[in-house]
Amino acid sequence: MTDSPISHVYVHVPFCSSKCTYCALYSTVHRDEPARDYVAALKLEIEKSAQSFGFRGPDTIFFGGGTPTQLSDELYAELAEHIRDSVCPAVDAEWTSECAPGTLTAAKLRTMRAVGINRLSFGVQSLDNEVLKSINRRHNAQDVADTFRMAREAGIDRVGLDLIACLPGVSDARWCEDLEQALTLSPEHISVYGLTPEPGTVLVHQAERGEVTLWDEETYFRRLDHTETFLTQRGFERYEISNYAKEGRRCRHNMAYWSGRDYIGFGPGASSRVGLMRWTNTPDVKGYSKALLRGDAVPRTEEHVTPEEDLSERCMFAIRTGDGLHLPHEDGPFSALYANWRDGLAALETNGLVRREDERWHLTHAGRWMADTVAAALLN
Repeated sequence: MTDSPISHVYVHVPFCSSKCTYCALYSTVHRDEPARDYVAALKLEIEKSAQSFGFRGPDTIFFGGGTPTQLSDELYAELAEHIRDSVCPAVDAEWTSECAPGTLTAAKLRTMRAVGINRLSFGVQSLDNEVLKSINRRHNAQDVADTFRMAREAGIDRVGLDLIACLPGVSDARWCEDLEQALTLSPEHISVYGLTPEPGTVLVHQAERGEVTLWDEETYFRRLDHTETFLTQRGFERYEISNYAKEGRRCRHNMAYWSGRDYIGFGPGASSRVGLMRWTNTPDVKGYSKALLRGDAVPRTEEHVTPEEDLSERCMFAIRTGDGLHLPHEDGPFSALYANWRDGLAALETNGLVRREDERWHLTHAGRWMADTVAAALLN
């Protein structure tokens, strides 16, 4: 067992009741028996990794998917208790579970709370019932309100929701209504995403057949501009390009990603970052479960990055956050690289994409919509 800097854990639960039309993430339709084998395999991977890396007391744990709450109460509790016993989360650990409205009951919430879950993230996406049907979501707006109420009654005081700004069929007026309705739920955190049409998804096939009209860049920027104004005027901090939080309610797990901290992911399709190592488990539930249950290693792809590449990753994440990017001036192994980046940032500042404030570089309003361009310019 070796000392490990790993303080952040991601657990992938790939089961969903159905596939959303826009989704390109790895997930599979939920069945009870594969889920039982899957949880058994997950427990083995967690146990082996805890022994190999020697990590204890993680600061954050994040159940993502898929839909973690598709698991039965029994399997959910079994998995969470195994994590708790294997890695002993910090006393004040942030333990998040993604949820789909309509998959939670008061009993399941009590189970989640009892095993340590203290933060929920709801995949709401829209509050228009017709739009929800069109993208193959199983919940409706009333389910969202009911689930929020139950979460509060269960004693969970950190609840966030995700919205998608440019779903087909959503007008500017409807988007404004979505934001207004979302705030009636009093969430502590709101994530607002654009939607990149991914090849092979139902949404792209629908667009190719002329069944839906996709949004344009102008619409996307206009809605995100309105979102920023609307939410910041109502007490939310925009602490990353897509994320808003009430004071003191940032998602600590996501901040770990954006700060370039080490994390480990469990489950098919889950990625990990430890030192200069990067790896991603093969996205195949059956192959993953079979390998672990017969005692084999988890199928995965691996990459070793250079210290310079590692630093580049950290900088690209940092520039996206509200805290911005700090480039030290002191001599050291990366002083030349820092100097080159400062020159590049100065050029971007001239173009109005970044600004410097108290020795930190931040994206400007225009730069936020061109974050990938800023990142590419720095890397080049």
